[in-house]
Order: sequence, then structure tokens, then C-alpha cells
Amino acid sequence: MSSPQHQPQQLSPDQVKRIQENKNMALEKQAARKRAAEQQEDRNRSNAASSSSNAQPGAGSSSTADTSNINNNYKKRKSGMNLKYYEYNLSTMKDSKGGFLVDETPEQEEPQPKAREPQRKAMFEDEPIELDPSLMPRCNECDSMDIEYNYKKHYNVLVCKACIEKLPDKYSLLTKTECAKDYMLTNSELQDRERLPTWEKPNPHKSTWSDMQLFLRQQVEAFALTKYGSLDKMDEVFETREKKKGERKEQKELQKMRELRQKTRTSTWKKVETAHVHTYGEEVYDQATNTYIQTCEDCGISISFESL
Repeated sequence: MSSPQHQPQQLSPDQVKRIQENKNMALEKQAARKRAAEQQEDRNRSNAASSSSNAQPGAGSSSTADTSNINNNYKKRKSGMNLKYYEYNLSTMKDSKGGFLVDETPEQEEPQPKAREPQRKAMFEDEPIELDPSLMPRCNECDSMDIEYNYKKHYNVLVCKACIEKLPDKYSLLTKTECAKDYMLTNSELQDRERLPTWEKPNPHKSTWSDMQLFLRQQVEAFALTKYGSLDKMDEVFETREKKKGERKEQKELQKMRELRQKTRTSTWKKVETAHVHTYGEEVYDQATNTYIQTCEDCGISISFESL
């Protein structure tokens, strides 16, 4: 007896469609895995090629590679310190009294003019030149029109620059110290601007010191002659002052020598004295007082006592 034959079951269109979709999804996943494997192999080959090209035989190459690895590790290492630098402009900082007393409307400082600007103009700016030559001021010595306007302005003296260099005995400038020392003028006399005009300049030694005062030698000599009468009298007074000055200096030196001798004098030293020991002589009997007397042979002191 023969067995019945199984006939294939017919699939519905929905089942066929689902099977086809699953097959396509499986093929896509397989292709994706294959592409990923190929990319991984390419990366491995490139890494192996780069490592083989960098790695060369020899001790120096290995040390260099080790050094590079150490440097890379060192660069990647983070510092534990937070090194930040803040720069402050102390000139613009203001005291806020802890943040509680802040001035809402600070006063604006007015810009001050340059203190030495008028002095600079007075020193370096000349007077205007007259167009008419007959009205131009001329030098008292050589009748030249090239006068020094600073002398005209400060000393009211008409003299040219050439004559100033040619005649220093008349037109040279003296400082206040030289006038007081050489011409024996007092400070109050040097402050008389009507008779002794002055030219003030910035101090050449230090700008913060007082201004330097310059006097004209001709005017200073005329004032000194009026005060002392003649040049001979000035010389006598000068010699007298120098003599007294030398005497004062000598007395000062002698005083210092006396003080030094007083400090180092050997007579002020006290010798260490030892205790005196009396050396008494023989006993002498005094019948009037009924006592015995002994006298020291060195100092002469005597003692009396009674004998039992």
C-alpha cells in the first residue's frame, strides 16, 4: 500500500513579502559587518606600517623612542598647581574702605599746567626784532645788533655774545655762593633785586633743588665798591676774614687735640694699691698714762695699750 504524497503548501503574498524583507535585512547586516572588518584590517595595516617605519635597529633609535614616549606622557600629565597671574594697575586702584564707603561721584582732578613752562619760555624765547635798523638795540661795547636778549631782560644790559666771551671780567656770571664768598656780601644784600638783579635757572645738579641764581659780575663789583669804598679796602677785609677763619680753624683743631689727649692721658689711670701692713717697733712705757705705746716704722701711726 503506497503512502500519500505531500504537496507543497502555497505561501500567501504577505508571507512572501515578509521573507523577502528579512532576507534583505540579513544581507545588509552581513555587508555592514564585512565593511567594518575590512576597515579594521586597513587600520591595523596602517598602524603596523607606521610602527615599522619609525622603529629602526640600534640603541639610539630605541632611546629616542623611549624619550618621545616619556615626553608625550609628560605633556599629557596635568599639573596639580593652578598657576594664574593677575596684573593690577596700582595707580588706578582706589581704597573702597572694604566696599562699604564708595564715593559715587568722585571728584575729577583738573589737569595742572606745566610748572616750568613759563620759565622755559622766558629762557628760550627772544623778543621780536624791529624792522627799522635804527630802532634795534645795540651792544655797548662794539655797537653790534646781535645782542644777548637774556642779559637785556634780566640785567638790563646791552651786550653781544662776542663781547661776553671777550670780556669775562665784566660780563661773566656769578653764583650766589661766589658772590657771598669772594665779594663778602650778605644774604639780605643779595636779595635786593633793584641793585642786584638775578637770572634764575634750574639747578644743574638736581632738578628738585632750589633754582640757581646768577648775578652779573659788573653789577656785583659795583655794589661791593659802594659798600667797602675801594678795592684795597675789600682786600683788607678779605684778608682779615681769611685770617680769622684760619685762627678759628686752628683753635678748633687744638680743641680736638686737647680732647684727644684728655681721653688718652695716662695720668688718669689709677694704679691698683695693695693693703698696707703696719710694722710696729718696740713697746715704750709711758709713766704719765701708765700705758705702752707702739709706733709703725713705715707710716708713723702709734697705738697705746695697757699691759696686764
